[in-house]
Amino acid sequence: MGFLKKIFLILILIVGISPGCFNSSIKLDFLKNSNPYPVFGKTNQRTFYFPLSITDSIKLKYDYSVSGSFANSSVVFHNQYLFVNDLSGRVYCYNTTTGKKTGHISYKGSIFTTPLIHRSWVIFANVHFDENLTSIIIYDFSRAEHYKEIIIKGKVKTEMLLMSNGIIFSTEKGIVYRYDFLGTKLWQADTKSNINSSPAMSDSTIVIGNENGEILFINSETGEIINRKKIGTMFDSGVMVKNGNIFAGDYDGNLYCLNSDGSQRWSFNSGNRITMTPAADDSSIYFGNLKGKLFKLDISDGNLIWSAIVDGVLNITPAVTDNFLIVPDQNKQIHFVNKFTGEITENHSLDGRAKLTPVIKDSILYIGYDNGNLEAYEFIR
Repeated sequence: MGFLKKIFLILILIVGISPGCFNSSIKLDFLKNSNPYPVFGKTNQRTFYFPLSITDSIKLKYDYSVSGSFANSSVVFHNQYLFVNDLSGRVYCYNTTTGKKTGHISYKGSIFTTPLIHRSWVIFANVHFDENLTSIIIYDFSRAEHYKEIIIKGKVKTEMLLMSNGIIFSTEKGIVYRYDFLGTKLWQADTKSNINSSPAMSDSTIVIGNENGEILFINSETGEIINRKKIGTMFDSGVMVKNGNIFAGDYDGNLYCLNSDGSQRWSFNSGNRITMTPAADDSSIYFGNLKGKLFKLDISDGNLIWSAIVDGVLNITPAVTDNFLIVPDQNKQIHFVNKFTGEITENHSLDGRAKLTPVIKDSILYIGYDNGNLEAYEFIR
């Protein structure tokens, strides 16, 4: 690295000079969000449950497209406005009522994780090109201006948590941070292992898995690691919390259910590696593995209710409704699966591999796939 480049990076770390630049903007009137969907999975517990009945027949309503490809993330909403990231360093905003693009903001880097929405801010992690740095950007869409940038050493590639007064996120090297919205670091915790697992919240405790097969419990107020349990092998799966219980899948294909103290309630071996975050309703857990097998388990004891085989790798969390699962796979399909029987009743073909976890908002289904294709579908009655 040249002398001038070193000086430039030092200035970035000290005074927060941005390594990227906006080439556009997002400007929205700020109104109270009556039906918030601000984070990956809608809440910090990440259940991916949508309490409505749907049909397995859909009709294209809007076709959006972005410049870059998608990571395995999702979309979020502020009222009728949809926000989505891509790997070319952009965050896009679309009006879901009109189907029109409202604007976008752009940085030199890649955005791997779902943006957060808080009041009039969209918050996202931009991983710098060719440098081991990430910018946490807070953009004020009511003013169409950059509000805050936090420079972090390391790469943020897993989903973030949204608190009432700040954000929580981790780097690949296993450092977990909490910052407030003014850009002040409240704490950092070194987990002593690489992390590829997205965290969830159980009450006031952060729960996250690591490459050593541990599940860690971190006090969200102090950053203290209050418990760590060696449970299985490497955790790539994101963590999900339901009814105070913690669920995560490991490299060997085991789905674990833990109590809030880290003790194991039950486990289930699926036969192949689990990378998706599991989903849940009030009584059941749903997840798939990389061999293309989909499972429904009883949430209380882990007993198998049914399993189904789909024609493709399952690494993206399905959407759970009152009667169907909407299951993306890597063989360019979305499957509609009867939630009660496991029967695949409809397959919807895509022009690329599914990338985004499906989301239903105001009875419209949003799906995303290769090459930055984002589509909105109506359910046909």
